[in-house]
Amino acid sequence: MSWAQDRSAQVRTAGERAGVAFQNAKTVHDVVKNNADALWEMVVSEVERIAPEFREGLPAAQTSDLRVERLNLNNLTIITRVYPMLRLEIIYHPGIGIDGEIRKIYSGLETPQLAKLGMIRFAVDPQLRPWFFDGEHYLHPAQVAEELMEEVAKFFEDAALRPRLVG
Repeated sequence: MSWAQDRSAQVRTAGERAGVAFQNAKTVHDVVKNNADALWEMVVSEVERIAPEFREGLPAAQTSDLRVERLNLNNLTIITRVYPMLRLEIIYHPGIGIDGEIRKIYSGLETPQLAKLGMIRFAVDPQLRPWFFDGEHYLHPAQVAEELMEEVAKFFEDAALRPRLVG
């Protein structure tokens, strides 16, 4: 086989692989596009279900008036109204994933603590099923809701272990 024949065959093969990859990427994009809103709504429903249950099981959450607010279609916020104060804002980025920000104030004498939540992206597994993906694992919307509520649980746990400031 001549150099020209060999090289043109390599170029054709590379082009065919690129075409397959492009088609796979389009398929993945379409699966996410068609399912992202439903996955997000499943997360919202699960958070709205488990947050009140968590509140009922924890007197500190009741005292601080833990609740969930839906500000708009792309935002869910878990907040408290009295100290210790928490504001966990969960933001839906259509077709991309969810992330957020958590603000913690343990008492009026302490400065607020602010942290960003990492992006939990939409993904498609090898069987073309839509999931969330945290960088390591595929996650069902209920697992995402539990991870978000774990931030709330850690907050109340930290608040319970903090020294009581006087002043």
